[in-house]
Amino acid sequence: LASNQKMSFVGPLVFDRSDMIGTPAVIGWNADRTRVYLVGYGTHSAETVPFELDLTPFVYGNAAPYELPALRPLMPRNALRPQMTYAVSDDGALIAYLFSEPTRTVTNYTGYGDPFAGIGLLDVRTGQNTILVTAPADEAILSMSYATDSNALYYATARYTESPLGGIGVPIGTRLFRYDLEARQNSGGNQLAPDPNMSVASFAVCGDNVFYVANPLNSEDYILYSASLVNLAQPTALLGGRFGVSFGACVP
Repeated sequence: LASNQKMSFVGPLVFDRSDMIGTPAVIGWNADRTRVYLVGYGTHSAETVPFELDLTPFVYGNAAPYELPALRPLMPRNALRPQMTYAVSDDGALIAYLFSEPTRTVTNYTGYGDPFAGIGLLDVRTGQNTILVTAPADEAILSMSYATDSNALYYATARYTESPLGGIGVPIGTRLFRYDLEARQNSGGNQLAPDPNMSVASFAVCGDNVFYVANPLNSEDYILYSASLVNLAQPTALLGGRFGVSFGACVP
């Protein structure tokens, strides 16, 4: 769809339950916006491999019901891990995903499901599915951010410790990495928070800067930081207090 157009689905979309599990969610589009990529989300994370739905048979504005086109899986169903989360390139050609491994053990980890163990990359054009990154031993990948302007993935890893406030495992020692999708090279690994004992909740990369939310282990207050990617050691505190942040798209 063009940037100034909108599309609404009215009524339920019913998929074959053997294909789509949970609530269908859009994760991205192809370059000309004629195909949409969907996954089924369960309680905590995606519960299916990504599917492609061809929208060209749809007649917009037609009030008569019609059959949905068949869903095409973009990777073999047996490639599914218990938890997966996705990021799609602007042109829809590449789908990066975090995956978990039931066999991975991370000391003090008490998160939902299994810890994220690595990052994979699916090339929609060729069907090639590659594992790019595996987390260091006794660490988990917290999250990733797709930097479309530089064709790179930024991701953070952390080990876990028991929180003095509630006895749950919280991430500490968070390090930020950059994976160049063109050169297929990994770099970085510098400490993200100003104190290694601060717990980083989430982050996002926008241009030459990274934004992240962190809090000291003995506090319920959070701090929103920004830092230059070339100088993570000198972040700027933007906001403090008891709040939650969900990072969206970067605004030029």
